[in-house]
Amino acid sequence: MLQYTLPPKGVLNDRVAGDIMTKLIEISPSLFYQYERSPHWIWYDIHGDQAQKIQLPEFTLRLIEGGVLHEEEIVKDMQKAIVDQNMTEEDAEELTLEYMKEGRDLIYQGFISYVDGDIKFKGRPDFLRKCKGPSNFGDYHYIPIEIKNSTKCDKPKYKKQLMLYALILGKIQGYRPISGAFINKNNDEITCDLTEKLLKDTDKTINSILDILRGNEPDYKITREALDTPWGEILLNEAEAQSDISLLYNINSAVAAALKAQGIKTYQEMAQCDIDCLPKIKGASLDTLQRLQKQAEALVKEEIIPIAKPDVPEAKTKIYFDIEGDPFLGVDYLFGFLINHEGSKPAFKYFLAETPEAEATMWSDFLSWLGGEDFGDYKVYHYHDYEKTHIKKLSEKYGGSKKLDEFASNLVDLSPILTKSYIFPLYFYSIKDIAKYLNFEWRHAKAGGAQSIFWYEEWFEKGDRSILQNIINYNEDDVRATEFLHKWLSSNK
Repeated sequence: MLQYTLPPKGVLNDRVAGDIMTKLIEISPSLFYQYERSPHWIWYDIHGDQAQKIQLPEFTLRLIEGGVLHEEEIVKDMQKAIVDQNMTEEDAEELTLEYMKEGRDLIYQGFISYVDGDIKFKGRPDFLRKCKGPSNFGDYHYIPIEIKNSTKCDKPKYKKQLMLYALILGKIQGYRPISGAFINKNNDEITCDLTEKLLKDTDKTINSILDILRGNEPDYKITREALDTPWGEILLNEAEAQSDISLLYNINSAVAAALKAQGIKTYQEMAQCDIDCLPKIKGASLDTLQRLQKQAEALVKEEIIPIAKPDVPEAKTKIYFDIEGDPFLGVDYLFGFLINHEGSKPAFKYFLAETPEAEATMWSDFLSWLGGEDFGDYKVYHYHDYEKTHIKKLSEKYGGSKKLDEFASNLVDLSPILTKSYIFPLYFYSIKDIAKYLNFEWRHAKAGGAQSIFWYEEWFEKGDRSILQNIINYNEDDVRATEFLHKWLSSNK
């Protein structure tokens, strides 16, 4: 797993070459993680005012803590040669090489590195596993294995980490592994092919990181992940101070770079430019550029811009639906509904899996309830596609029913209806961004999907039912926000 140090060590390391003290630029997996989250994380760690750096969000810290505990559980009964994490890098590397020369079957937390010019590539794979096949050590070589506290291990940032280890191993043992592996949340081992395409992608990322380390500030990239880094607030403040074009909702980084190359660096300039005079922008159709221009106008004017009448399907009975899920545990743990029968007061109902193992029971209870209801003429409103896709996944996993098929056919996603009808002066279009802009309020100050996951995992640790109530309250506010948005759209037809 990735090694986190807050604040992280510097990327420069002294090296004596003859009588001259030189500086090595260090590339490690932690930089891959930082780069994927936000290139400016690396930049600010070097050039930023360290007094302005904040702690990672508690949800992220919780993931790190959970990852450490998961790793401890995985490795505790394994026969392995251990490299103490408290050793200096030099001593750890010396011991790792000794183990590799001895042909140890499994090395835990070994330290590997190599120097190429002014660059030092280094890392500590969770495991180095001995495999058949020639290398500098003899008739065997080593491959890297990483432990991940997730059911999904096919993310590019994880694969690039393995490729970095493979590149280092290639220099050490004279053979670059063509595969590595992940051990996931369920203790399943998943092979990762270290392809030429992955090598090219990894090399591209390394070069981008090196560009930052050598003093070239990256372009702004405003995403949720970027804002949840220790420098997120500073990044946003600087981008806003410059009215940077990256603040436009849903703008692709490559498109932003291409527009900047045409002299359009701010959203004010985007709002005023003549789109017809622009050359072909790769990755952006005329419709995309027109949408970005309207988005820029909304930010400049600080007001909502209507672009079409919203087409919202209506029904006598209106149901508002929201699912809470934990992607790291691979479980959906709460279904919440606000049911509004014509002429009646809306009623909130929910189904809760208090443990991941109870997901099947929650699903069964939901189907039983659905089978016993006659909603008549009804629609089920939700925001974005999570509910639709996860209803399908859970029905494939546990089974469905005719009533479920009917329920699914009545789903109405308000997100595309909203985006086809209005441009908001916002950087993001989540239900919370939109509803809060329209003056809806959540009860809990930290309300959010990540916070719900944090609460769910905290509930396992503490067993405090008030934590479960926080999740239920948050979900109820979400479905009421969906109702609030539906009414707003309907009133503006």
